[in-house]
Amino acid sequence: MKKILITGAGQIGSRHLQALAKSSFDVELFVYDQSVQSLEMSRNRFNEMPTNKSVKKIHFLNELISLPAKVDLLILSTPASVRLQAFKEIVLQTEVINVLFEKVLFQSTSEIEEAGQILKVKNINAWVNCPKRLYEVNERILSFTGESSIIEYSVEGGNWGIGCNAIHFIDHMTCLTGDNEYQISTEDLDPKIWKSKRKGFVDFTGKLMINFSKGHTLKLIATSEEIPRYELKIKVNDKIFEMDEFTNELRVKDIDEKLLERVKYQYPHQSDLTQHVANEILFKNECKLPDFKESSLLHVQLLDPLMSFYKRLGGELEKLPIT
Repeated sequence: MKKILITGAGQIGSRHLQALAKSSFDVELFVYDQSVQSLEMSRNRFNEMPTNKSVKKIHFLNELISLPAKVDLLILSTPASVRLQAFKEIVLQTEVINVLFEKVLFQSTSEIEEAGQILKVKNINAWVNCPKRLYEVNERILSFTGESSIIEYSVEGGNWGIGCNAIHFIDHMTCLTGDNEYQISTEDLDPKIWKSKRKGFVDFTGKLMINFSKGHTLKLIATSEEIPRYELKIKVNDKIFEMDEFTNELRVKDIDEKLLERVKYQYPHQSDLTQHVANEILFKNECKLPDFKESSLLHVQLLDPLMSFYKRLGGELEKLPIT
């Protein structure tokens, strides 16, 4: 029987738990959070799920000392601000075989380096949860690409959290192209630090222009509008793919913007994904998500220029307060 520990029982952690409630393999679940309110949220959301005989036991814990001696998979869904500290505390208490980190991975390059060293010393396999790689629609897009294809990718919409969510689209571009080196221009970001909807964190509006080493481009635009909605447009050769994740619609157009096809796609929620990711990690020692090494490279190239921009605007913290 496999043992899985979720640390961070809030919004995203409770969705991981709902997914694992659908596990097809025998599992004992542990949910750890110092917040009684977060544990209660996870408990309630778990109880919403149908009974599953594969889930043999579940424990809701608020003390480190109560953690098991060994877990097959650790899911770290705490806020990025405390993720490294939580990781260090857990690996001192518990033997961890595999770990799935939430994004934003960490808030500084030094934290990424420290976590990487711990993974190496403890011989822990690690991945980062950038789930756009798991979308079925990717196969459709990739069918139109070749080695010489240049992709133009844009995301535009209301205040959708360009700082906190940029890594999703950067990772998606890497998934589609295999290109993991890029440069970011922050000169078109608005000269203002916005308070994030998540207390204690910040975000930005304006435009981030990202140029990849093989010629691919990614343009991210977030306005100050209150409605956090956006639309993705991916241009590949003579085809344009417009993806609306809020209406679950994919529109395929030709180069002149003539509509060729309109398809309904189900963009999966986290509560429909984690059980499959866990199964691949635990029984195949692999999954489609980026591993820690690749995601670290992508994160560093994002964090450093955003940190410089944050400092230029008078940001006082030594780490970039995004999550």
